[in-house]
Amino acid sequence: MSLIKFKNIELNEQSLVIKSATFEEWLNYRPVFDALDEANKWGYGDYFLYGETHFGEEYAQAYDQKQRDPRPYIWVSKAFSPERRKDISWSHHRIVAKYPEVEQDDWLDRAIEKEWSVAELREEINLAEGKEPKKKLDKKAIIQLSIERINEQWTTDDHDAIMEHLGSG
Repeated sequence: MSLIKFKNIELNEQSLVIKSATFEEWLNYRPVFDALDEANKWGYGDYFLYGETHFGEEYAQAYDQKQRDPRPYIWVSKAFSPERRKDISWSHHRIVAKYPEVEQDDWLDRAIEKEWSVAELREEINLAEGKEPKKKLDKKAIIQLSIERINEQWTTDDHDAIMEHLGSG
């Protein structure tokens, strides 16, 4: 069953079929799928929030335990009624959902103004809360070490050094 059909595209639950597209057409499809992804997260939360609000515990029957857990989506939808949602990703909203409304708005407004990624917003919040910034992954150093050692057995010391560098040691 097709969920979406337009022009040369057909989207169903398992796949996207692009029958034909020029490069320009293909590029123009991206915003559609970005919007669908965001709408899906909000829609999922709003759907289950409605069920929880109107049907109590019966709403749990609407999802299979093997499917994704709706609770994080409900939590974000509860924290941000539709009229409070800002023009920034659902993931940005998720990061600030635990704060009071004034702080949520402040963080999201700053993220929009400064064009922060989700990781940058998280880092700014951690800094504001006095948490240690996470170590940046030195990908070049790890790749170089991997290349140098590709034909050698890795020692426990090699493993420990990388884990320490990554902050997991």
